[in-house]
Amino acid sequence: PAPPPPPKTAPIEANYTENDIRAAAQSTNDLLHQPCTIMNGHMTSGFITLTLPPLPIKLGIYLEFNLIFGYPEVKNVSPTSPIAIQIPLDFRKDCFITSIESNLIGGCVIPTSAKHCVDIFNVARAGRSIMERVQVVVNFAKNPMALFLPQDDPYF
Repeated sequence: PAPPPPPKTAPIEANYTENDIRAAAQSTNDLLHQPCTIMNGHMTSGFITLTLPPLPIKLGIYLEFNLIFGYPEVKNVSPTSPIAIQIPLDFRKDCFITSIESNLIGGCVIPTSAKHCVDIFNVARAGRSIMERVQVVVNFAKNPMALFLPQDDPYF
């Protein structure tokens, strides 16, 4: 007897959001080595590697210091920012920068104000040419208090 025909399968339907597509567009290194927390389809925290342009090019990030949480808060990223495409949409507005890491700044630094955050980026970029890659790992968080919650407790 002939083998049975293969089962008929329905095409898999997927509803991808713009955030899904942008997350997939991150470099393989970011996806494999920089964990992100996703809740309800949105990134809530994550380490993102940014390649910064040299000074005096402006980054196009508007920061304010949030007195309640004690971290610089990203209020807006300009669509013309040279690093906008590197930052997931969820982290372009109303999120916090909780740490910046690079060997160019001496390791991991926790910014204590919006100005301190800008100064950290500028120290990393100081004296670099257009040909040099200036990379920093930035930890973004929508709710910085969630970083300290037990991972197995869904309530806070």
